[in-house]
Amino acid sequence: MLVDEYGRDQGQRIARLTEPTSTWQSVTPFVPPRYIKVRGKNSLEGQIRTELSTRGFPNPVSVIILAPLTEGRSPAPERGTSEENATTIWNHFRHFKLTRQRGPQPPITCGFAIRLEFQHSVPGPIGIGYGSHFGLGLFEHCGNGEG
Repeated sequence: MLVDEYGRDQGQRIARLTEPTSTWQSVTPFVPPRYIKVRGKNSLEGQIRTELSTRGFPNPVSVIILAPLTEGRSPAPERGTSEENATTIWNHFRHFKLTRQRGPQPPITCGFAIRLEFQHSVPGPIGIGYGSHFGLGLFEHCGNGEG
């Protein structure tokens, strides 16, 4: 059994990051790699779909924005989430550093909680967006998807 310094079983966490399922939810904030436009390929949803496509994932059936996080502002609940759930997600995500000390900065300092729903089960891990190679934009499966 793989256990972290707090005695939690990390084997279960790894399984949630890699097990194929049709519904994935962000564990760390998704930071858009480009400025967000109102519509088109540079809209928030368009950037998410492009990031997934670039990494070889199928096009999701739906992209649900659960909670935005903007530095210095509280979240505004979006479709498909309650205000209480959005606040809980935001409180967890506010501990993440969204910018780098040195090197290229993201176009906007804003992170989002996202839920992705695919038509069929998709294997993980899924990591997309600015800083995904540092752990931002990481997704794990939700218990309500198939798989």
